[in-house]
Amino acid sequence: MYQKHDIPIFYLGRWQKLVDLIAAIYDVPASLVMRVAPTKIEVLVTSETEENPYEVHEMADLGTGLYCETVMKTRAQLFVPNALEDAEWKDNPDVQLNMINYLGVPLIWPDGSIFGTLCILDTETRQYPEPYKKLLWHLKEIIEGDFNNFWYSQELEEANAKLEARVKRRTLELEEVNAELKARLVKNKDLEVTLREQALRDPLTGLFNRRYMEEALQDELEKATRQKKHLSIVMIDLDNLKKINDLHGHFIGGDKALQALADKIQPLCRKGDIFCRYAGDEFVIILNDTSLQVAYKRTQEWREVIAKVVLSDGDDEFGFTFSAGISEYPTYGKTGDRLIQQADEALYEAKKQGRNRVGVVQIFGKE
Repeated sequence: MYQKHDIPIFYLGRWQKLVDLIAAIYDVPASLVMRVAPTKIEVLVTSETEENPYEVHEMADLGTGLYCETVMKTRAQLFVPNALEDAEWKDNPDVQLNMINYLGVPLIWPDGSIFGTLCILDTETRQYPEPYKKLLWHLKEIIEGDFNNFWYSQELEEANAKLEARVKRRTLELEEVNAELKARLVKNKDLEVTLREQALRDPLTGLFNRRYMEEALQDELEKATRQKKHLSIVMIDLDNLKKINDLHGHFIGGDKALQALADKIQPLCRKGDIFCRYAGDEFVIILNDTSLQVAYKRTQEWREVIAKVVLSDGDDEFGFTFSAGISEYPTYGKTGDRLIQQADEALYEAKKQGRNRVGVVQIFGKE
């Protein structure tokens, strides 16, 4: 049985910007955040695009064969190129709105229950490249990150409420109350600090997460502009992570490789460098006051260190490598998004050339 999760208005405003951006990136008439209830599913946020037939708070009954029902049931991504050409989907309710193309991913609440879906729909047959499908999965992680923040805030409020109730019940025992109150306040402060830190850290590697990286990159760009200095972006992707998972297991193999990459490179970074886990098997390192040439040299040194790492799954030993792409401010980009894009393109070229390589942005030309 599904349950409905309430969301503060603040997050709805954030998600509105996100679905509008998704609709623009994928060039579709409809981008939606859907919220499920026990018997119905609701359009919680809908893109402000022309030809979008879905209205905010529009409800649909469950059990009618909607695309989103399968996404929630399987907890997996669903892609339907053309429902009219697919016997399983040709009669689903969205076809009545001429929405024959669908790409959707599940949204999971922190307690493991289903919140709903993030999806895009189109009136035409579409085939999305794998990076576009992967991108939608990464975008849903942004929304799930907001779930976590809201979830932890509620836990903190509940802890504070319980503390206040105990204080009121023990007003006649002032000394005991004061001693306990001080202890509780310290504990809650530590919890708040811990939660704030968790919101900015990747739990597997201990590195900063993408949310922190985006804020830090903006700050570093402003600093580089004021000081008229270079800034380089290094995007790293662990090679063949799926193969490592298949051969050695997800936890003993893939997770161990991701942790080892972080553990080996972090000590080689300078105090002012910002090392983040960007998404999945991707990492971003912000190198302030660093030219493209110096960033390339340092990245090659990191690559050589990682190539020598040997791990064990308990039975067999294995190694791993990474590929990287580098961009530089202000020569090849003046915004964070542009620099990340350039570094990602350079990384893609490095992988095309055989992996375990470092690509640089000049391959693509200046901005």
